[in-house]
Amino acid sequence: MAYGAYADFLPLMVSRLPDCNIILIEQAIYRASRQFCQDSEALTKSQSMDTVADQEDYSLVIPTGFNILRIYEVRVRSAAEVTAGDEGTVTDPSKYEYVLPDQLAFFDNNAPATEVITNGLTVEAIVAPVEDVIDTSMDFDFVVRWASGIRAYAYSDLMGMVKKPWTDPVESARFLRDYWVEVGNAKREKHVLGTTRVMKIQPPSCFI
Repeated sequence: MAYGAYADFLPLMVSRLPDCNIILIEQAIYRASRQFCQDSEALTKSQSMDTVADQEDYSLVIPTGFNILRIYEVRVRSAAEVTAGDEGTVTDPSKYEYVLPDQLAFFDNNAPATEVITNGLTVEAIVAPVEDVIDTSMDFDFVVRWASGIRAYAYSDLMGMVKKPWTDPVESARFLRDYWVEVGNAKREKHVLGTTRVMKIQPPSCFI
């Protein structure tokens, strides 16, 4: 495992679950990271592309190490807005759809532009790491911000295993409750407070 963003996870979890195989702990961390992204929808990645006159279908670039879950926001900018560095106008979600695996399709007569505009289209997508993601693909700031939630799910996953030396149904349930609290916090921070884009970093707690 290339520890990177998860560098603090393994020693903490090994100290709490000394009988658990390190490979199992690593796998649990990966699953937890992916699950947190799926449940919270808090991790997004943006990409800009050129608009083409009256074009309704655009290909997205899938970020390395991630899957796109859905489109969070689409913004269209005029040439003047691009030059001025403005964010542009948010497009009504009823005017487009995300078609797996990598297509943004605007419905009939809803093409975003009538001319070629460099970087005239910005797409923000909700993403989650692929199942075999390597640590270097995951956002360090995101992992640090939500370390408690990710680690809680990993603990719950491992302690919920049947007939293992580290099996503990009571603690598994407690950690799962802690996990859902953090998922709720992430959802609120993204959708209500709107602070995910400017990531607020807080150090992970030493123990959980």
